[in-house]
Amino acid sequence: MTLRRQLLIAGLLTVLIPWASFLFVTQLDAALRAREMDTLSQQAAQMAFFLQNQPAVATLQPVQPGQRVLYAEPLDHALILDGYADDWPGAHGEDAMPPLHDAGQGVFWQAATDGTHLFLLIVVHTNNVLYMQPDTPETPHEEIRLSWGAPDHRTQRWLQTSAPGPVRGEVRDRPNPATTDTDIRGFWQSTPTGYTVELQLPLPAAGTPFGFTVLRPDQDGTLMSLGQEGLQNQTLPRLEYARANLLQALHPFLQSGETVQLVQRDGWLLSSAQRPVPDETTDVTDWRPLQILEKIMLNGLRMLLATQQPAGFPLEDNGSRLTSPLFSRALQEHRAVHATTRSTPDEDAMLTAVAPVSIGKDQALLVIRHSVNDLLSLSSQTLGHVLSRSLLLMMALLLILLGYASWLSWRITRLRRQVAATVDEDGRVIGYLKPSRHKDEVGDLSRQFARLVDNLKHYTDYLESFASKLSHELKTPLAVVRSSLDNLRHTEPTNVQYPYIERALQGTDRLSRILQAMSEASRLEQSIAHAEPELFDLAEVLGMATQAYQSLDPGHRIHYRGPSAACTMSGAPELIVQMLDKLVDNARDFTPAGGLIEVRLRHEDGTLILEVDNEGPPLPERMTRDIFAAFVSIRHQGDDGHLGQGLLIVKLIADFHRGQASASNRPDGRGAIFRVRLPALH
Repeated sequence: MTLRRQLLIAGLLTVLIPWASFLFVTQLDAALRAREMDTLSQQAAQMAFFLQNQPAVATLQPVQPGQRVLYAEPLDHALILDGYADDWPGAHGEDAMPPLHDAGQGVFWQAATDGTHLFLLIVVHTNNVLYMQPDTPETPHEEIRLSWGAPDHRTQRWLQTSAPGPVRGEVRDRPNPATTDTDIRGFWQSTPTGYTVELQLPLPAAGTPFGFTVLRPDQDGTLMSLGQEGLQNQTLPRLEYARANLLQALHPFLQSGETVQLVQRDGWLLSSAQRPVPDETTDVTDWRPLQILEKIMLNGLRMLLATQQPAGFPLEDNGSRLTSPLFSRALQEHRAVHATTRSTPDEDAMLTAVAPVSIGKDQALLVIRHSVNDLLSLSSQTLGHVLSRSLLLMMALLLILLGYASWLSWRITRLRRQVAATVDEDGRVIGYLKPSRHKDEVGDLSRQFARLVDNLKHYTDYLESFASKLSHELKTPLAVVRSSLDNLRHTEPTNVQYPYIERALQGTDRLSRILQAMSEASRLEQSIAHAEPELFDLAEVLGMATQAYQSLDPGHRIHYRGPSAACTMSGAPELIVQMLDKLVDNARDFTPAGGLIEVRLRHEDGTLILEVDNEGPPLPERMTRDIFAAFVSIRHQGDDGHLGQGLLIVKLIADFHRGQASASNRPDGRGAIFRVRLPALH
């Protein structure tokens, strides 16, 4: 494993610190959440007790179980009485309808109030609309009846029209003739599916029985009663709407971000109050970089903690009615209950407490909700800053550690590359290493390597010149010894002396060949340095050279196989011939008498491949890689004058021509193949 990866793993271990901090924040959030829930539940119980003694609440008439309710939505803008519902709360677009309540048999309704008037929207779906005929008003036709008040003081108004357009309320007090109620007005509008009636009338008191009935002619001419009231039903729905003054006394007790709602036992909203969160937003352009990072960290913590929040109880809030299992639980247990609630799975969780409010012999419900969009554990700015700055510090330390690891790894990698650049593929020291100026361990290592490379450079330079120096120094004494032996041989030595003189002469010949081999490589390097590249046909050179080898060595079969021309390359043909000499000489040494030595040439992927294939013993497996190195030979120790320099010369000439030399055994194991790849000219 590289040092960079080791330091990276060590740096990643610092992630355990923010992970442990996150666990701490999660546990702290859960503890503060439980404490906040208990506090909210106690607050709801205290507010409920305080509220039920307020005169405005004590006089309320709770909705009885099973009692129908006609609820009027609060309005924040004026409605235009034109028979269209596009300006009603919840409607979107010109042809859209607001959320409607189903009264059954194709009749739908919606109610709203601006605090002074009651607005009623009645939508009837029918395929046949029969309007009133002015000439025969007794003929059954479409009518709407509004009814309100107690059964013994019931007030009724009738609406009918001969054609779509404005309508007014009509008073029918028999035996008096019908009169017009100018306080009730509206608009009757035809639709593709029936008709729509939009009405405005004075707002009755909350809790007043109020209902409407749609009277439509049946097929046989009798009237059908549709809607909420009905002709025979004497129990009207109860009119309810929100009143702002009911919770006015609770405003001083509300905390920032809390919403309190008073609802009937079936969820209809009676009143609501809210204390918004103070707007502490500032201009982003005024933020310092540290503040921006803190905001990013805090938002990240909020997102992480949001994934740890409980699913929560469902609590649906459509603006006018709240429904939740908590309501029935609070009514059954007669005490404040609390839970985390969500309107939908995608919305933020809310801390919710529900407490029953005693009103006479019945009960309403007080609902307090507190948003947990902001983390409870981060509600304190001090704690939030501490956590965010701690995480920022951890991240900064991690980045510094990773940066230092990368910098240290880069220095070590650069040192490795510098050391590798001072030595070529053959192990020669070809340059010097520049020592580092850093006063640390890596700098010391760099300086030690620089001294080592410098010493090796001097040593290898001495070794490379040693052969030529030794050859030069030994030539003169060797010549003296050889001339002396020649003179001694001509002095008619005795039979006893003659063998010793011959062995001495053989030794001097062997020394001469050794000195010649030692100086041949150095002379070749000098000739390579002065060689001038030229264009020549390699096929012609190989063909002519092979013929010469065959004529000089009739004891072996030396053949050339390959193209006769069109193998142009750039280089020194005399060096190529010298390289081929070494390859063929090496092959002759290991090929038995009468054996085949084949010189081959072929094109392959823009290169010229020269091969010398000979019969004989295979190469040892380890020698196929190192056989072209200096002083490497597989000959027996008794072979005279071979220092393993021949194939080194082959490699030097191949390198000069930007080629590559390699060796392998024949597939049948009965010989060896020496291969040289040379670049061709296209």
